[in-house]
Amino acid sequence: MTTASDPATAARHLELRGPIAMILSFILALVGQSVVVGWWIGDLLGRIDAVVLETAKQDERIRNVEASDNAQAVAFATTNAQLGAMRESMAEMKAAQAETNRLLQEFIRQGARP
Repeated sequence: MTTASDPATAARHLELRGPIAMILSFILALVGQSVVVGWWIGDLLGRIDAVVLETAKQDERIRNVEASDNAQAVAFATTNAQLGAMRESMAEMKAAQAETNRLLQEFIRQGARP
Protein backbone atom coordinates (compact mmCIF):
# COMPACT_ATOMS: atom_id res chain seq x y z
CA MET A 1 0.00 0.00 0.00
CA THR A 2 1.02 3.51 -0.60
CA THR A 3 0.76 6.25 1.94
CA ALA A 4 -0.08 9.91 1.50
CA SER A 5 3.54 10.77 1.97
CA ASP A 6 4.59 8.58 -0.92
CA PRO A 7 6.23 10.90 -3.51
CA ALA A 8 4.62 9.15 -6.51
CA THR A 9 1.11 9.60 -5.09
CA ALA A 10 1.77 13.18 -4.06
CA ALA A 11 3.03 14.09 -7.55
CA ARG A 12 0.01 12.50 -9.18
CA HIS A 13 -2.31 14.24 -6.74
CA LEU A 14 -0.77 17.58 -7.54
CA GLU A 15 -1.00 16.90 -11.26
CA LEU A 16 -4.72 16.09 -11.03
CA ARG A 17 -5.57 19.03 -8.77
CA GLY A 18 -4.37 21.64 -11.27
CA PRO A 19 -6.32 20.37 -14.31
CA ILE A 20 -9.48 19.74 -12.22
CA ALA A 21 -9.41 23.30 -10.89
CA MET A 22 -8.82 24.60 -14.39
CA ILE A 23 -11.69 22.53 -15.81
CA LEU A 24 -14.01 23.69 -13.02
CA SER A 25 -13.06 27.32 -13.60
CA PHE A 26 -13.75 26.93 -17.35
CA ILE A 27 -17.12 25.33 -16.62
CA LEU A 28 -17.96 28.06 -14.12
CA ALA A 29 -16.92 30.72 -16.66
CA LEU A 30 -19.06 29.10 -19.37
CA VAL A 31 -22.06 28.88 -17.04
CA GLY A 32 -21.58 32.49 -15.95
CA GLN A 33 -21.27 33.67 -19.53
CA SER A 34 -24.33 31.65 -20.52
CA VAL A 35 -26.32 33.27 -17.71
CA VAL A 36 -25.15 36.74 -18.73
CA VAL A 37 -25.92 36.07 -22.42
CA GLY A 38 -29.36 34.72 -21.48
CA TRP A 39 -30.03 37.77 -19.34
CA TRP A 40 -28.89 40.08 -22.15
CA ILE A 41 -31.09 38.28 -24.71
CA GLY A 42 -34.06 38.50 -22.34
CA ASP A 43 -33.48 42.24 -21.88
CA LEU A 44 -33.09 42.66 -25.64
CA LEU A 45 -36.35 40.80 -26.30
CA GLY A 46 -38.07 42.99 -23.72
CA ARG A 47 -36.83 46.09 -25.48
CA ILE A 48 -37.96 44.74 -28.85
CA ASP A 49 -41.43 44.04 -27.42
CA ALA A 50 -41.57 47.60 -26.06
CA VAL A 51 -40.57 49.02 -29.45
CA VAL A 52 -43.18 46.88 -31.22
CA LEU A 53 -45.86 48.07 -28.77
CA GLU A 54 -44.83 51.73 -29.18
CA THR A 55 -44.80 51.33 -32.97
CA ALA A 56 -48.33 49.92 -32.86
CA LYS A 57 -49.44 52.92 -30.77
CA GLN A 58 -47.81 55.32 -33.23
CA ASP A 59 -49.47 53.54 -36.16
CA GLU A 60 -52.85 53.97 -34.45
CA ARG A 61 -52.13 57.68 -33.87
CA ILE A 62 -51.14 58.09 -37.52
CA ARG A 63 -54.38 56.42 -38.63
CA ASN A 64 -56.36 58.76 -36.37
CA VAL A 65 -54.54 61.81 -37.72
CA GLU A 66 -55.11 60.66 -41.31
CA ALA A 67 -58.81 60.10 -40.62
CA SER A 68 -59.04 63.53 -38.99
CA ASP A 69 -57.17 65.05 -41.92
CA ASN A 70 -59.60 63.44 -44.37
CA ALA A 71 -62.55 64.75 -42.37
CA GLN A 72 -61.01 68.22 -42.33
CA ALA A 73 -60.46 68.07 -46.09
CA VAL A 74 -64.13 67.20 -46.63
CA ALA A 75 -65.19 69.98 -44.25
CA PHE A 76 -62.89 72.42 -46.06
CA ALA A 77 -64.33 71.47 -49.44
CA THR A 78 -67.87 71.87 -48.12
CA THR A 79 -67.07 75.25 -46.54
CA ASN A 80 -65.34 76.38 -49.72
CA ALA A 81 -68.40 75.44 -51.79
CA GLN A 82 -70.65 77.27 -49.34
CA LEU A 83 -68.44 80.37 -49.51
CA GLY A 84 -68.56 80.25 -53.30
CA ALA A 85 -72.34 80.07 -53.21
CA MET A 86 -72.44 82.98 -50.75
CA ARG A 87 -70.20 85.06 -53.04
CA GLU A 88 -72.47 84.38 -55.97
CA SER A 89 -75.51 85.25 -53.85
CA MET A 90 -73.85 88.47 -52.67
CA ALA A 91 -73.03 89.42 -56.26
CA GLU A 92 -76.68 88.82 -57.23
CA MET A 93 -77.83 90.86 -54.20
CA LYS A 94 -75.45 93.66 -55.13
CA ALA A 95 -76.78 93.70 -58.68
CA ALA A 96 -80.37 93.68 -57.38
CA GLN A 97 -79.58 96.52 -54.96
CA ALA A 98 -77.98 98.52 -57.77
CA GLU A 99 -81.11 97.99 -59.87
CA THR A 100 -83.32 99.03 -56.91
CA ASN A 101 -81.21 102.16 -56.37
CA ARG A 102 -81.45 103.00 -60.07
CA LEU A 103 -85.22 102.59 -60.04
CA LEU A 104 -85.55 104.71 -56.88
CA GLN A 105 -83.40 107.50 -58.38
CA GLU A 106 -85.48 107.42 -61.55
CA PHE A 107 -88.65 107.52 -59.49
CA ILE A 108 -87.32 110.54 -57.51
CA ARG A 109 -86.33 112.31 -60.73
CA GLN A 110 -89.86 112.01 -62.01
CA GLY A 111 -90.94 113.99 -58.98
CA ALA A 112 -92.67 111.28 -57.06
CA ARG A 113 -92.24 110.86 -53.38
CA PRO A 114 -91.57 107.46 -51.95
